[in-house]
Amino acid sequence: MILAIIFYFLIKVIRSVDIGQTVCSRSVTLFGDVLIDYINILIDISHICSNTYNASRPSAASINKNTLYMYIPYLL
Repeated sequence: MILAIIFYFLIKVIRSVDIGQTVCSRSVTLFGDVLIDYINILIDISHICSNTYNASRPSAASINKNTLYMYIPYLL
């Protein structure tokens, strides 16, 4: 649970870097918000794997601020 909270704040900080993205105030619990973010990560991974470029070596142009948080576990 502590690890989930740490990843929750990491994801929120990285997502808030994007200026064009508005902060959405949802009335859900912390666990529910982490679960929503986890589902979004799975959706992003499925989109990357369905593209034509190699998912294991994405080009620099394919990594933006919204998908950068997916690569954090590989850096730890």
